[in-house]
Amino acid sequence: MKLARLLSGDAYKGEKHYLRNQRNYELAKTIIMFAIAIGLFVAGLIINKGNKANIFTIVAVLGCLPACKCLVELIMFIRYKTCNDELADKIENSSDGLIQAYDRVFTSKEKTQAIDHLVVNNNSLCCYTSAKKFSESDFQKHIAVYLKAENIKDTTIKVFTEEKKYLERISNMSPDNNTEKDKEILNVLLNISL
Repeated sequence: MKLARLLSGDAYKGEKHYLRNQRNYELAKTIIMFAIAIGLFVAGLIINKGNKANIFTIVAVLGCLPACKCLVELIMFIRYKTCNDELADKIENSSDGLIQAYDRVFTSKEKTQAIDHLVVNNNSLCCYTSAKKFSESDFQKHIAVYLKAENIKDTTIKVFTEEKKYLERISNMSPDNNTEKDKEILNVLLNISL
């Protein structure tokens, strides 16, 4: 377990099994935060011989705020599944050298949409989702807003729901076509996703 990951998992976004691994870190962080708050409350009771009216109670209650924030983050990570191992192995065989990310969850005001894997190549974004209900047009509009804000234009966005077609598409992409713009696109996608 990496202790730095308890503070922030941002450096690990896009890695294989990110959602599952980060869920475990969020669970540990939530338990630690609530344990600290409860420990402070109990310490205040012990020091003040059972009297709840003390500074430790106030600090414990305030300590519940970040603990509850951690709990909300944990719930978000529990809601979504990571890319399954079998598919991840197939993707690795087809996407060697490409700019890619696993386990992305994009939230907008209207919808939350999960992407199992994505590849950015030659100003083109190809995504695979195993979600039963997925609105490609809503996803395209949502992503386009953020790309436009970063002055990234003319990006093609395609979402695949069939594993076989997605694997065929990414196997036809060449790492030689990777550009700096592709890295910028991936950076935007990582920043706006869970």
